[in-house]
Amino acid sequence: FTITAPAPDQDNLLANGSFEYPSSDSSPYDSGYTYGQPLDPSYPGYNGYSIPGWRIPFGTIDVYRAGWQEAPGQGAQSIDLVGSPGAGLIAQTFLTQPGREYDFSGWMSHNPALLEARADVFLNDQFFVQLFHKGYNSASNMFWSPFVFRFRATDEQTTLAIEDVTGRTQFFGAALAGLKVASAPN
Repeated sequence: FTITAPAPDQDNLLANGSFEYPSSDSSPYDSGYTYGQPLDPSYPGYNGYSIPGWRIPFGTIDVYRAGWQEAPGQGAQSIDLVGSPGAGLIAQTFLTQPGREYDFSGWMSHNPALLEARADVFLNDQFFVQLFHKGYNSASNMFWSPFVFRFRATDEQTTLAIEDVTGRTQFFGAALAGLKVASAPN
């Protein structure tokens, strides 16, 4: 496995933005595996403190491979930012050029057990935007919505953090897939 330098204006600066690694194929649950800071590390669905590319400083996330519809063109896996149990925060640091504009994009839905979900996005510990998804959905039709938000880098490294703030339950929250950060087109 080799990591190459990202090509400007093309590549995703985020590693594992579609949450395809590791595979949840062998999970005993439809929701896949749970990652993060577990209440009970002996839970059969628990599979570690982080996933490739992402830190999970608090709470847990569930990586779904089955159990609900995939986001369009984004691979077989997505995440619920509220794992089993507890709202999670995911974070990743990537290289940026100060003063350059970047687009943060992806797909959002919510766990079908809810009618809406919210997630706060932070750049270098500063609030950036709140993602919001509302409406009826089901496991067979998640009504995934694409989003894109532009930001100007202020440092040579930028840390993107996303925290579920739905606050409705300890088991269901915002669903995310296909996260990407790329240089904004001129």
